[in-house]
Amino acid sequence: ERRCREPQVEEVAPSRLLTGPALVVDLGDLHERSPGSTAEMCAEVRFVALRSGKAAGVALWFETGFGRPAGLDKEDPSVQDQEVVLSTSPGAPPTHWKQTVVYLGVFVPVEAGDALPLNINLRQNSENPRQYDITVET
Repeated sequence: ERRCREPQVEEVAPSRLLTGPALVVDLGDLHERSPGSTAEMCAEVRFVALRSGKAAGVALWFETGFGRPAGLDKEDPSVQDQEVVLSTSPGAPPTHWKQTVVYLGVFVPVEAGDALPLNINLRQNSENPRQYDITVET
């Protein structure tokens, strides 16, 4: 078991990923969330390796939707599902948020098809509530 609390903000090339993405937290509609409901979030996540390699860490990013752009004809079926989405995922156009990587401190040999279970904890930083302290347990 290795616990990491020193995440790095960096740009992760999609070619570095050994697994597909897995949803850690779905915040839903933020207008419907109560104050403090995002102070701490925990998730058990199970990744499956798509290729062999050495796992060095866990990359985290976010996607958020902003609804349809103003001025679109709501009755036009071609625009029914056109939502504006901001993605900070590897491979998406770069943003200043980049991706957050929690390094494990070891290189774990992985074969395609291996299950990689993790516990991820995000806790608001006590000094800066806009930041989270991240713990990853293997």
